[in-house]
Amino acid sequence: MFERLLELPVHPVFVHFPVALLSVTWGLVVYRHWTGSEGAERLIRPFELLGVAFLPVVVLTGIWDADGFGFLADPEWDQPLIWHFVASMTASLVFAGHAYWRERIRGRAHAKWVDLGMSTA
Repeated sequence: MFERLLELPVHPVFVHFPVALLSVTWGLVVYRHWTGSEGAERLIRPFELLGVAFLPVVVLTGIWDADGFGFLADPEWDQPLIWHFVASMTASLVFAGHAYWRERIRGRAHAKWVDLGMSTA
């Protein structure tokens, strides 16, 4: 019975956590800049940090479900898996970069549009 459980894909179970958390983050960033709400500002950080913290789990479970990095050894560029991998790695870097950027730049006057742009990207 337990052997069959290990055969099930695990990536789909975990991918929803950062998607939900980072979607809420985006909504809070937009709301924060639209209304100037300090309450929204206080909520952004925990949602974003939890969402970014889940990204390595999602990437690793995706690699696990793909049976390793074999699909990168001889990529078939017309296959959805390779594009899914490229898009997810790019998005993960943007999300992590945005979290890092918000910790360093938050509160500066010119930062509003960069913050909105990075969180929307």
